[in-house]
Amino acid sequence: VTEVIVATVSVRPADAAVVEGGTVEFDAVVADDGGAALDGAQVVWSSGAPDVVFVDANGVARALSDGVAKIEASFRGVTGSATVVVLRGPSIELSPVTVFMLGGAGGKTLPSQSVRIDNGGNGSLTRLVADVQYEPGEPTGWLTARLATTTSPTTLTLTPDIQNLAAAVYDAIVIVTSD
Repeated sequence: VTEVIVATVSVRPADAAVVEGGTVEFDAVVADDGGAALDGAQVVWSSGAPDVVFVDANGVARALSDGVAKIEASFRGVTGSATVVVLRGPSIELSPVTVFMLGGAGGKTLPSQSVRIDNGGNGSLTRLVADVQYEPGEPTGWLTARLATTTSPTTLTLTPDIQNLAAAVYDAIVIVTSD
């Protein structure tokens, strides 16, 4: 029987940056005092900031919120670490956020209004979708929402059709989403 002295635990990658919701796979190499890797050594993973990054028993880290977390792998009292920077995830920003369209009953066709859509965070906004929702009990189908492209930055064009509406105030909510 030979005593094996654990000298180092190295975590790879040593540094990582990831957007909220993303994952990073870490690997740990445990080495003896002669520098030889100890195959099959089962390290214990932990996060110094579990509200920022959660790491599972296999070393897969999930970014939960923006910030910085130290990920550690330990084996027989020896610890190695890595740093994870979590960047704020994609964020849909609309400009303007509210659009008013004023017209009279039986009046002229109203012009379309444009809304600029940008990513206010990191990562990418793809597969954008615009959905029009109407207040319960009010007429539907009077507002068309059309995206120029399905990636940001882009423009959302709102086109009203009020010719068949009775004189009143109508509200619609346009919800823009991205996967």
